[in-house]
Amino acid sequence: MKIIQLITRSDSIGGAQMHVLELSRELQRQGHEVLVAVGGNGPFIPLLQEHGIPVRCLPDLIRPIRPWTDFKAFHSIRNMLKEVKPDLLATHSSKAGWLGRLAGKLGRIPTLFTAHSWAFTEGVPFLAKWLYIAADLITAPMADKIINVSHFDYMLAKTYRVAKESKMTVIHNGITDLGKPLLANPEAIPPRFVMVARMERPKDHLTLLKAVAPLAGQPWKIDFMGQDPRERNWRNL
Repeated sequence: MKIIQLITRSDSIGGAQMHVLELSRELQRQGHEVLVAVGGNGPFIPLLQEHGIPVRCLPDLIRPIRPWTDFKAFHSIRNMLKEVKPDLLATHSSKAGWLGRLAGKLGRIPTLFTAHSWAFTEGVPFLAKWLYIAADLITAPMADKIINVSHFDYMLAKTYRVAKESKMTVIHNGITDLGKPLLANPEAIPPRFVMVARMERPKDHLTLLKAVAPLAGQPWKIDFMGQDPRERNWRNL
């Protein structure tokens, strides 16, 4: 089977990118032909190439909503679909999901959308939230199946009725088994907490800091590991 994995960002290597990487590797192992199409020209691209996964860069596929740029990105996706003629288009992340579902529908290509987190999740400003809901209401019917990576996301989509329940499912992300040296040691003194997540608002680092604040008088250590696109000084927290 010939499969295109379409994702918006290559400038950040987060959970969605690692999901696409691991999924593509496994699909290749099973004998499928995989192409990853991604916006920009960031560090995710050489990581894919390092693992022998073909990549197509789409410079106009960007995260912010820019009508003219989005129009060009849509045509790039359509042209790619006409050229590659995939058996399946799997879209990941909001912008790639909106444009990819539309392009897949017009090209009569079976299309999946994986919601790694809905764009209208909690904490999104009011106007932006309803714009994102409208975009998903329009494009949800164009997907053959919508995968939520958590029950929270499934219930969020159900609450705002962005898709029929029969079209949605929940498939939790998985990782390969860890070796013994990487397993947590709950008996370590002092205890050490590690949060691995990009330094952006949806990951909510502040809640973790508030949770450990009452332990200020106790010996413990906390490490934050992740990229901060805006390069803020987190030490000031």
